[in-house]
Amino acid sequence: MQVLDLDPLRRGVAFWDGSGWRFGREALGACRMDPQKISPDHWESLSLQPLIPVRGGMRHRADLAVAALRAEGVSGDTPLTALAPSAWDKEALRVFLGVAKTCALNVRWLFPRVIASATQAAPEAEDLTIWEWSWNHLHEVTLTKEAGHWCRRDVRAVSDGGIFACFRRDAGVARDLALDRLRYDPLYSGVTEQALFDSWWSWLHGGDPWSLTTADGSALRLNKEGALFEAPRRVWAEQQGLRDEAGHLLPEPLRQWLGFENAGISPAEIRLEVSDHDQDAARWRETLPGEPGAAPPAKPVTHLVVRGIARPCDGPWTGPERPGDTVRLPDGERGLAIHVPPENRKLKLNAAPGE
Repeated sequence: MQVLDLDPLRRGVAFWDGSGWRFGREALGACRMDPQKISPDHWESLSLQPLIPVRGGMRHRADLAVAALRAEGVSGDTPLTALAPSAWDKEALRVFLGVAKTCALNVRWLFPRVIASATQAAPEAEDLTIWEWSWNHLHEVTLTKEAGHWCRRDVRAVSDGGIFACFRRDAGVARDLALDRLRYDPLYSGVTEQALFDSWWSWLHGGDPWSLTTADGSALRLNKEGALFEAPRRVWAEQQGLRDEAGHLLPEPLRQWLGFENAGISPAEIRLEVSDHDQDAARWRETLPGEPGAAPPAKPVTHLVVRGIARPCDGPWTGPERPGDTVRLPDGERGLAIHVPPENRKLKLNAAPGE
């Protein structure tokens, strides 16, 4: 069964180019050109509330969601498991099912996205905090295990924590630097602001360092001015109660922006195997592990066996391999991925007989 991830960050924004709506990379590449022509919240706030102004026959956000799924080519040929954001209420879920029906999608299961993330990223944990980052919002979701089942305990909206708000804070600092050193305002027009955003977004995803370039070729490496950006980010994070702690998972771009080192990274791609059911409609389940129709979570890789010697992994294993898979190491050697239960990790894995 395929996974349909409804994460607003993954689904993206929509942009009206004057003759039609654009989605995906095209929309992201124009999102700061004219903010009045984008829809950054049709997946965050999926509803039947009217869009103003009406463009291209899109009456409300549900129409935009339908157009986005069709533009992406999501197929209705196979059963789908949909993963919903934690901020969605029952009305948003109901509207989504209407969107899925309009697109002729065969949605069989609906799960909270954070439950699937926790199951994949931290199967042995008992308590967890996951941050869901989207274009206009940041939500802190706390989870706990009850009788082996992950359960959502609380969903907290973090003030002024959306992607665009974080960019605006950084862009203000960048503008002051550029005006002081280059007599150049990168926020003067939509074109220059888009270029600044593109470089910022690429840096957050592991691309080239964040920089800006003027029309005459002068360049300013913004990453070299890290302290000027890090201080206001740190103050904001402290004001909002965001802590760099183990047991917290957040999207990799947000972790990069905050400069966190102890918090983990939430899965960018959700792998989920569930069985179909005999009802002719979508079913909602709040919990995943151990529930009928859900496969048990895969055990994490803790050690690599190389030439007969088991070596512990350097930190949590983030690769796609599972115990029993062969792993190619940076030096070219091959190792066997294995899982060693916590109670056995203090034992000598390679002890000689009698030790």
